[in-house]
Amino acid sequence: MRRIRADRRTMAAAVVYGILLCAAMLTGGQMEREGYLHPPTAEETVRLVLMLVLSIGLTALCWTELSRLLLRREGTAKRTGKPGMERAAFLILTAVDFVVLLGVYPGFFVYDASEELSMVQSRLFTTHHPLVHVLLLGGIIQAVHRVTGSYNAGIFLYSILQAAAVNAALTLVLKRVWDKSGTLPARLGFLFLLLCPTVSMFTLCTAKDGLFSACLVLQCLLLSELQGDAGAFLQSRRKTAGLILAAAGMMLLRKNGAYAYAVCLILYGIAALSRVLRVRKKHREGALPSGKCALRLAAVLLLPVLLFAATDRTLAAALHARPDGSQEILTVPIQMLARTYVSDPGSFSEEELVLMRGLMSDEDWNRYNPALSDQVKLRFNSEVFRENRQAYIALFFRQGKAHPVTYLNAWLGTSYGFFAPDAVVDCYRGNQVFTFTYGDSSYFGYETELPGVRHSMIPAVDAWYRFLSLSPVPQRIPVLHWFYTPGGIFFLWLFLAGFLVSAGRGKRLLPFAPVLCVWLTVLAGPCTLPRYVVYLWFGFPLALGTALEPAERNEIWRTEPDG
Repeated sequence: MRRIRADRRTMAAAVVYGILLCAAMLTGGQMEREGYLHPPTAEETVRLVLMLVLSIGLTALCWTELSRLLLRREGTAKRTGKPGMERAAFLILTAVDFVVLLGVYPGFFVYDASEELSMVQSRLFTTHHPLVHVLLLGGIIQAVHRVTGSYNAGIFLYSILQAAAVNAALTLVLKRVWDKSGTLPARLGFLFLLLCPTVSMFTLCTAKDGLFSACLVLQCLLLSELQGDAGAFLQSRRKTAGLILAAAGMMLLRKNGAYAYAVCLILYGIAALSRVLRVRKKHREGALPSGKCALRLAAVLLLPVLLFAATDRTLAAALHARPDGSQEILTVPIQMLARTYVSDPGSFSEEELVLMRGLMSDEDWNRYNPALSDQVKLRFNSEVFRENRQAYIALFFRQGKAHPVTYLNAWLGTSYGFFAPDAVVDCYRGNQVFTFTYGDSSYFGYETELPGVRHSMIPAVDAWYRFLSLSPVPQRIPVLHWFYTPGGIFFLWLFLAGFLVSAGRGKRLLPFAPVLCVWLTVLAGPCTLPRYVVYLWFGFPLALGTALEPAERNEIWRTEPDG
């Protein structure tokens, strides 16, 4: 009998994980209490050291036990899903969503939905929102309204169609986990999707986040299959077409998806070259010749970019869409300048004050909110910035050199919730929307915005989702909040990634590069909201299944004889 030992790699990975976790907890705690980062107090230092030792020890122990468990399953035959398993999973997930939808009838028509529908109604389009989603959402709702005279019916139909599409993607994830990792990981993944309320919230929410996340997760799934057997994958038209459409869909539904894919192409190129060399070396039976394999790989990876660019530009031209301003991509710099202006206005020279007032008035700069950039971002004059870009860039770096800590706190104010497990999402505190005013929690928009009107058919369900959305209590439940908060679910992913590295299987993380790249882009976003990282919930069963997948014969396990 062989036994897994906690070797240097495991301990090193556990140390890194422990340090990152403790740093995130410290940062989140200080930002929640004081609103700025500062050197830890004596009490915080003691807690930090104890937490660090405990987290390193527990993490190393958990990873070692998981390695022992997987070693017992080494060489076992892969399971294939039972007949009807996929259909049953899809029907159960969709049935639960249908019950939720009846409770919040006509649906979670919230965030940008009203604005996107108004574009279709007025025929005045901008590139601020993805035009594919604008036409899909607005087109369906407007078409149903013309036939039935009811906006509620259109919102309800769109929500059902979106739930079916998302659940189809999640069912494919469960099938992949069942086939590659076995029954237990698949059942755990299914229960997670079924019971975690965040999944149903954004499966039904009419904002673009649900479809975007489904495309991103499908892309990771198909990249996992590509990594496993490139030759067989590239010979399958269904799989190659699925990867192309998933990647293109991700880019069309969010601009940060395009930025992330551009970075991932570098990693894909390295992986493709490595795969071609391995195929050439091993001459696997049935594998494509290396040259043809390389060409097909290049085509599959580059076609999404061409499809995205052609579709995006064609729609913008056909709809005469006005280009978006610069404020979205400059969210963090705007926050940094605003915090500096509010906290130390005397540090600006007369010339710099003229530049600042060219972008917006003193009153607008003083609207600065540490947790939400909208108050200043939406008043930002993009035309003035573009006309004098170099002067503003110079101003930004001068102030940053003089106020580095202020800049750091400005960035953390809108981003720490994405990685601090104990952070409560409350960036909309005090903001009045259609039917309520946000209080201590801004977890989910919850309501049905105009022209839809909420008519709950199951009031208990309606009250439950209101509580989940607007109360901070669910985000403070010990242990369970890790599955509910953006920072908690991120560190669960990081735990699984660290386990793969510690077990010498880090190469299995490559298909998840799009998730990491997209997550990095949200750190430069306007605020912390679960909607921006929904893919962490949708993709968690796939990440869990990948970590618990039995070792392949060609993967090295660090073992030693008993005794």
